[in-house]
Amino acid sequence: MVSLFIIYGCSSKEHTKTQGIEVIRMDVVQINDKMDQAQLIYGAFDAVDDELGIVYGIDYRKRLPYRLSLKTGEFQFLSSTGSGPKELRLPSQLSMKDSSEFYVYDTNLDKVARFVNDELIEKTEGFLKHNVWLRNPKGYYWNHHIITAIKEPENVNVLDFENARPIAMLNLSDSTLTKHGKFSSTIDHLDQFNKYPMIVLSREEEAVYYVFYTDYSIMKYDIKRDTTYTASTYRPSKMRERTVPVDPDNPDIYSMARIYGLDISQVVDIVLMNQQLVVVWYNATDAYYDNRSYSPEHLIFFGVVYDLPDLSNPREFTLPGKFLGTWGNRLLIEENDDVMEYTIGFYEFVE
Repeated sequence: MVSLFIIYGCSSKEHTKTQGIEVIRMDVVQINDKMDQAQLIYGAFDAVDDELGIVYGIDYRKRLPYRLSLKTGEFQFLSSTGSGPKELRLPSQLSMKDSSEFYVYDTNLDKVARFVNDELIEKTEGFLKHNVWLRNPKGYYWNHHIITAIKEPENVNVLDFENARPIAMLNLSDSTLTKHGKFSSTIDHLDQFNKYPMIVLSREEEAVYYVFYTDYSIMKYDIKRDTTYTASTYRPSKMRERTVPVDPDNPDIYSMARIYGLDISQVVDIVLMNQQLVVVWYNATDAYYDNRSYSPEHLIFFGVVYDLPDLSNPREFTLPGKFLGTWGNRLLIEENDDVMEYTIGFYEFVE
């Protein structure tokens, strides 16, 4: 609960020095002005069709999936709120299969909704019967499965990270589920909070790269071999390592959120771009908790670019605003979050 008030092959630590990398602004798009507009884009976009320039995601205030054109700014919600056959109550994750088909998991209904050509076609069973909690706004479609980050309360709540598994694969044919992956060796053992990763699927390698929300080690899960190893333990220079455990019995949850939030760096997203892996974190400041503003001076967004396949030559960078994802070789940065003037800047890396 506390995190909701912050933002709606080696085992030793590497302290390798690295060069920096800059980002430059190339273009911008403004979402079309109208009353039925995006209200809360939490974290990064869930899926981007690079060829068409179409983004799919979930508006967490309107509680609806949406479609957005990065070329024109055209915005459209893709269902209505409710419990009927064509409705969703609390969508929380979107997994893209291709340009015409995607899946949305609804936490309230515990159902996976299948969309074809932007229309909700059917719903199937979700995750709760498997005693796992889905964690992550992005899932991935692979071989008729949904790959997602999870929290296993049975193991994680007692800090049994040796036996806990952070990744699940839900079979869409029969709703069976298997658990995979391992916890990183650098994750803190202070408490159970935020013990789940952000993930990205490499279809070319048939592997999942992931990094835990308040950690920095990059893990790699090989789907075909069902094996996991640590791909990198490079620690960014701006990274905060946790020192303060969360106190769930503290009645002043806002005060606890500030203490906890200023003690951590939190992962925003992990993405693949060209032949590189990009991970973005943020550091909150006192000004964020004083003003509840997502402006760049209140939240410091930074990241690391790793070259694939061996995650060599890490380069650090900072971003001018909230990271939303990528489109081709462009970084998508939120420049204005006003409902009627929502603006996204397109940036590129300059080596």
